[in-house]
Amino acid sequence: MARIRIEAPQQIVYDTLLDVRIGDINYANHLSNDALLRMAQEVRLRLLRHWGHADELHIGDVGFVVADAAISYLSEAFHGDVLRFLVGIADIHSKGLDFIYQVIDDNSGREVARLKTGIVFFDYQARQVAPMPESFSAKLGQ
Repeated sequence: MARIRIEAPQQIVYDTLLDVRIGDINYANHLSNDALLRMAQEVRLRLLRHWGHADELHIGDVGFVVADAAISYLSEAFHGDVLRFLVGIADIHSKGLDFIYQVIDDNSGREVARLKTGIVFFDYQARQVAPMPESFSAKLGQ
């Protein structure tokens, strides 16, 4: 069976810690896949605020939408674990990019997962894909 392979971020642009809460646990008593995607959204929001943006809807005159997502699980995480999210940027183009997340158990150093969320900038008033705002591309050195 072919597996999704997500390369670790080449350059880390942001890192933060998140606790695994009881609501993040599934019936198998480990971190659920939907919780990991919610955590990635929290990390993106923290990164955006760190870069001076209010949220995913207010980046210049546009926002962005998640166009695709992929997760590669490498080990389990459990209630009470503290996860370090290391974030990189890949596949930058005129209307979007990929956020790449490497998730590590902060206590043991064990890698838990790698994620990718592909985003596309979006003009919510016109309801169409939009160019990347200069205020955002400046943060990427573009």
